[in-house]
Amino acid sequence: MQTQCSKDCKYYSGVEKIELLAKEELSSCGEIKELEALKIKYLGKKGELTAILKQMGKLSAEERPVIGQLANKVRADIEEAVGQKLAVLKASQQEAEIKAETIDITLPGKPQTIGNLHPLTIVENEIKDIFMGMGFNIADGPEIDDDYHVFEALNLPPDHPARDTQDTFYITDNILLRTQTSSVQVHVMENQKPPIRIISPGRVYRSDAVDATHSPIFHQIEGLVVDKGIKMSDLKGTLEMLMKKLYGNDCRLRFRPHHFPFTEPSCEVDISCYMCGGKGCSVCKGEGYIELLGAGMVHPKVLEGCGIDSSVYSGFAFGLGLERLLMVMDAQGCDYMEPKTCDLYIVPMGEDALKKAMGIASELREEGCFVEYDLIGKGLNAQMKYANKTGAKFVMVLGDNEIESGVAKLKNMATGEQTDIRLDNTIAENFSNALMADMFKDIDADIEKFIGKEN
Repeated sequence: MQTQCSKDCKYYSGVEKIELLAKEELSSCGEIKELEALKIKYLGKKGELTAILKQMGKLSAEERPVIGQLANKVRADIEEAVGQKLAVLKASQQEAEIKAETIDITLPGKPQTIGNLHPLTIVENEIKDIFMGMGFNIADGPEIDDDYHVFEALNLPPDHPARDTQDTFYITDNILLRTQTSSVQVHVMENQKPPIRIISPGRVYRSDAVDATHSPIFHQIEGLVVDKGIKMSDLKGTLEMLMKKLYGNDCRLRFRPHHFPFTEPSCEVDISCYMCGGKGCSVCKGEGYIELLGAGMVHPKVLEGCGIDSSVYSGFAFGLGLERLLMVMDAQGCDYMEPKTCDLYIVPMGEDALKKAMGIASELREEGCFVEYDLIGKGLNAQMKYANKTGAKFVMVLGDNEIESGVAKLKNMATGEQTDIRLDNTIAENFSNALMADMFKDIDADIEKFIGKEN
């Protein structure tokens, strides 16, 4: 729309300049507020385009329609451009809000700690920690087992009179609820060559009438050591170390000869009475000691039955009732240690992987890490369930591929995140770094929230 005045008229060039400037500023607008301010600046009642239109009276009759039409076109163009930009900014803002508010339902939730751990759990964890410090491993086994592993392999044939005292819960003629965690020892000896150092905590079941001292379900912790040159003195030293850690350095142990079918020689172990200190009172029935556990040297028949040469290897075993242990601790006023959560659970898949797991566990334990791994060859799913049950912070699966490549996946059980970790001399440092990062992640999150509130 050009006339003889279009290029010469200052109003014409002024309107074109307004359109050009408006579109330049429009392209740099990043917020809706800036867009609104721009619209007011050029199209408002006191805007630049309105200011020019107010001077239309100074134009000639020929110039007025030309400038008026141009001004209307520019207004319409700017309003259209503003509308398009507004739509883009609103869409971007909405996308950002949706992204910020999105909840990924596939992410693991944060566990909420409600209440406190049961005293049995606290003491069990304390005992685990003590034995781990002495180089023992934690072994787990089935609560529903067969007659062979619960009885026969432990030198208790079908006609043995000791079976009558067990009051066993049989499911079938051959399947039963274990009466003792000694069955775990059999599974370990069948699947692992000496040296063996394990404890096996867990529930056991016997058909006892419920009274002040009996329950059909209770807890045991049994220990087993098999190696060359193991003597009764090793058993004595191990138990004395355990009891002094639990009850203090002033406690005294008494070892009395006894008989158990699966150990020879066998003994009963008593602890000095917490009431009289060994002098004799009504609590200890004048003995000065309270019966605590049974122990002895592993019977050669048990070793041979598990494929271990009794002429080369010897071992000791012990079993204690966790409830009785706890009651004595409580009566003696012992403080319970804070329970320690498993830092790493290693899932070995195969014999070579088990050997590798032993080496890794030993190295990490020297650095103060709580490490567990399977000893009886359970499947992958069963081991992962157990790792989750124990509250393991990290899990590492070891198989032939991982051993060959020298790299394994380290899975954070809380977040599901997996990272590579090298299986070389840097593993202790790398795993410690992973533990530290996991320890401080919640602190970092709290700091970010605080900074956000301050801003």
